[in-house]
Amino acid sequence: MKRFGLLLCAVGLLASCGTDDGGDATVTGAASSNIVTTGSVAPPDAEPTAFHFRSGDLVLGPFDPYAVLGNVFDPCAEISVEEFAAAGFTVDPSRGVTSSERGVSSCFVEGSDPYVIAGFGGNAANREVISSKKTLLSGYSSVIPGLFVYGDGRSEDAMCTAAVETPRGSLTSSFGTLRPSESLDTLCAEAVHMLEALFLLNR
Repeated sequence: MKRFGLLLCAVGLLASCGTDDGGDATVTGAASSNIVTTGSVAPPDAEPTAFHFRSGDLVLGPFDPYAVLGNVFDPCAEISVEEFAAAGFTVDPSRGVTSSERGVSSCFVEGSDPYVIAGFGGNAANREVISSKKTLLSGYSSVIPGLFVYGDGRSEDAMCTAAVETPRGSLTSSFGTLRPSESLDTLCAEAVHMLEALFLLNR
């Protein structure tokens, strides 16, 4: 139950979850196993940078947090179990959580380590909203243009989330642990790697 609550904190579903500024995140998202990386920007004439899923391409780009409500990308429903497996993840969509009112969805990545909490998610919070509630972390490069990283602001049971904006909300991956000795850098590297594994899928 504690593991489930921590993932919901990353997704911003629990009003009691603390943030770096002492407030509560109202519109946010996330959600991630064991599973780091280099940013490039496509030239002007190139095709739009996107994730490629069987359900369709998920193009990268900014969005309005309020306009996207009701149309937030749900990775748990719009990425197939087979695609997750091809990227190296075991995901059970039935263990996911969706709140259309808050524009949040999340589902766990199954793993053999009982101390790890990991998952993927979609949410209606853009980078501006998230940065007003969380401290964005620097030093994490990625093959995904515009990717940003943030911690959960907790002193223990740490979790790190990697996110990228799309016209259908932020797509996120989160990686956390119940081991207080695990460094945040390690957790963030895992979160970035997870999102990159999806980005490199079907390429």
